[in-house]
Amino acid sequence: MDYSADEDLTVETIIESGVKKYFPEGKSQLGSLKDMDLSLGSFAGENLDRFTNTEGNACSFQEYLKSHGLFSSQYHLYIRTKPKQQTSSWKINKQLDIWMRGMKKN
Repeated sequence: MDYSADEDLTVETIIESGVKKYFPEGKSQLGSLKDMDLSLGSFAGENLDRFTNTEGNACSFQEYLKSHGLFSSQYHLYIRTKPKQQTSSWKINKQLDIWMRGMKKN
């Protein structure tokens, strides 16, 4: 994913970009996108509804990393999927990790 340094990456924009890449035509090896709930998760298994700085304020992904002393090359994000009727057992799309590490600034 190419992005501009001026573009703020949010949970929504990261999921949207991942869906375009890993769910072409609305489906993947996991099934149809319309039958799934998606979320963004960290390597630690945390569900990321939004990025927050150390003071708890909403921020962009770039600000989140900076605030927490993290580096994008060392921080792994995953698109988590589960069937809409299921209440637990998120599956992780490990390909997003590879894709995120390949992100380059314009």
